[in-house]
Amino acid sequence: MSLEIPPGLDLSKVPMGVNPSGAPPNFIDPPSLGPVTYGVVISLMIVTVPFVFTRIYNNWKQYSRMGLDDYFCVLGFILTVGYGGLVMSFSVDETARHTWDIPVSAIDASWLKRNAATCTMYGPSMLCAKMAVFTLYLRLFGTTRWMRWCCWVGIGASILVHGSTIPLCAIYTFPHGDEEWNLLLSLKGTKMGIQSIVAASYNVASDLYLLALPMPVIMSLHLSKKKKYGLVGVFMTGIIGTAATVLGLYFRIYLHTEKGGDATWIAAATYLTVCVELFLAIIVSCIPACASAWKTTIAGSKLVSSLKSFVSGSRFTSSDSTFNNSKKMSSDSVTKLHETNASYELGILPKEDMGPMEVYQLKNGREQRRGIVKSVCVEHASV
Repeated sequence: MSLEIPPGLDLSKVPMGVNPSGAPPNFIDPPSLGPVTYGVVISLMIVTVPFVFTRIYNNWKQYSRMGLDDYFCVLGFILTVGYGGLVMSFSVDETARHTWDIPVSAIDASWLKRNAATCTMYGPSMLCAKMAVFTLYLRLFGTTRWMRWCCWVGIGASILVHGSTIPLCAIYTFPHGDEEWNLLLSLKGTKMGIQSIVAASYNVASDLYLLALPMPVIMSLHLSKKKKYGLVGVFMTGIIGTAATVLGLYFRIYLHTEKGGDATWIAAATYLTVCVELFLAIIVSCIPACASAWKTTIAGSKLVSSLKSFVSGSRFTSSDSTFNNSKKMSSDSVTKLHETNASYELGILPKEDMGPMEVYQLKNGREQRRGIVKSVCVEHASV
């Protein structure tokens, strides 16, 4: 493959493509996705911070340590912030434009190096985001055998798909031998198209998989319909990220099939949807912990209680006496450990409302996830 440029040609005045309308290139103030990219990425960075902080705070308060899912969440957030920073850097170079409004000189060595870094960071960032959810499911519902197997299958598939992007990026976006950081290298990078479509297709499938996975367990819990639907709502928040994933798949397919079209504009839109997808994946993985923090910490705080009393015009009394007076033992109240464990960790069953047996089994269940332990299902858990 050769790419010959006439000597003396000023590449800063040569557009990368031809405007379909026949209009001349606009290098001064053309339409750009730069402002949108800045606004969306920075906003998501700011919004994601309190979710991650609340997750770490809540889990540390419960266990006095961070779990494996917490480490994946934090690492995924750090990588996603780095990925978002690289995506915004393309807007600084004014390459988030239509192809015919970008001079050839914009694709220089600096741009190619950042593009290679962005490609390389995508796989680990997405992998950590997926692992944060799968390992969370293992912690919440790991006492159910089929759930463990389903989570491990998802973990293996994620490692296979997103882990493979690292060597492929090393092959197609970095120079080897006598290659240099130039336009010829950028043409070689277009061979990543098929792999990007495969990764995006897997993201859509895995998002739907993660949405459906906890539903059978939730519906089998000995809880009221109101609480079951509340739990379903917590885990169904991931559907927002799925919408961004589907859009990203569409852009990748369009970019690969419409060769010679408005590639830079579609690429900028693809990068933006990937950022949205990554940040939303991190946020969604934090939702259960945030729901638990709300029910066990925030909702019971003096400030919130005072606001509730002011709005309702009456004081709220503790549910402890009602719970203790109405609590009855029966054979129908026996269930598996994951009901108590998941209910406590999601804030449905506050720790202060557990009996001695539930607290004992919850403590031992964390140490022996693979055992099936019987526990008492509390029928009068506070909302």
